[in-house]
Formats: sequence, structure tokens, C-alpha cells
Amino acid sequence: DSVDPFRSGSEGDTQWYIDDLAEGGEEILATLDPGTYQVVIGGFTDTITDVEITSANPLRLFADVEEGQTLPTNQIVEGDFDWPRDTDQWELPLTAGQKVTITADGISDTVLVVRLDDVVIATSDDEGLGLFGTGSQLTFTAGDTATYMVEVGTFDQTRWGYLILADVAG
Repeated sequence: DSVDPFRSGSEGDTQWYIDDLAEGGEEILATLDPGTYQVVIGGFTDTITDVEITSANPLRLFADVEEGQTLPTNQIVEGDFDWPRDTDQWELPLTAGQKVTITADGISDTVLVVRLDDVVIATSDDEGLGLFGTGSQLTFTAGDTATYMVEVGTFDQTRWGYLILADVAG
């Protein structure tokens, strides 16, 4: 089984959890020191849930133009890590039996994860590619005709661009 590196915390992250066993609404109340914070909302299942976040201070959405875009095949595409530990999710429609090699590289240490219906199909980190040897590459054959989710990210605290190529055969 592949491990999903984007769904686990990293050293220094502060995480709060609300269980899913209580009826009705739940809340977390936190007091934080002054500073800039990134709020990431996620769940442990694929169930869609409404979440409301309020703050005594203004909240701003991060623009992320790559998020949810279709990843073109057989051509190099440029993306950006827009904030520290950003990940971009690209959609990749495939037909069963198609063999795919996905490569991502940049100044940042890239990491790749491919999912189908929120199940990890393949992951890659530090394959020795690129200038610094931290490029990612994975190969898999599509088992189903479906839209796969390709997530590229970095564990670095940098905001650099990256290049990604989905080489599809078959």
C-alpha cells in the first residue's frame, strides 16, 4: 500500500480535530499568537461536509489557479507552489489500460500522489531526477476509465514553480 504524504501532519504543525460521533454542530475555539496562519480543512473519509470558519480578524482565501484544472497529457505544464506546503490537485481523465508516467520537478523538492476515488494509487518522492535529485516520477496503468486526481506538492517551505508532465500511452 502506498502512503499518502499529504494527509499526515509534519513536525511543527498544530492540528485540531473534531470527532464525527456527536450529533449537531461542533466547534473548536482557539486563541493564537499574532501572525499569519494557514487553515486547512480535511476529513478522514470522502463524505462531503459543510464547514464554517469565523474569525475576529479578516480571513483571505489563497488563490490557487491550478486547483481542479485538467492536466494536459504529453506536454510539459507549469505550476506554482503558492504558499508554504501548498499542493495542487490536477484532474487526469484516463481510459482503462492506459499506461501513464507522471514526472514533476522544480527547485522545490516535489512529491506526487495519484488517487482514484480518494484511494491512493501511487506515490513518488526523491527519485534522483532533476538538478537537485529531488524530482518525482511514477508509472501506473489505469485500472478503470475514470478521472484520476494527481496531486503535486512539496514539503519545503518555499514558494517556487514546478514543471509536470503526464506522458500517456495506449
